[in-house]
Amino acid sequence: MQLVKDDVSIGVFHIPERKKPCLGILKKKDNRLYIYGQFHDDACADDFMKQLADFCCAVKGDD
Repeated sequence: MQLVKDDVSIGVFHIPERKKPCLGILKKKDNRLYIYGQFHDDACADDFMKQLADFCCAVKGDD
């Protein structure tokens, strides 16, 4: 699962050099992937992304 806005994707990426799935931000304009951490396994990565998506949908603008 990935969250996408304009040319930026936040999500889980599988990188051949790493055994575990990684949390990263892909900036398509620059064609760069920034890695911010890694997960224990795919189940943990899926749970994190589901929680993040729910959180993003629940957040309201500053009042």
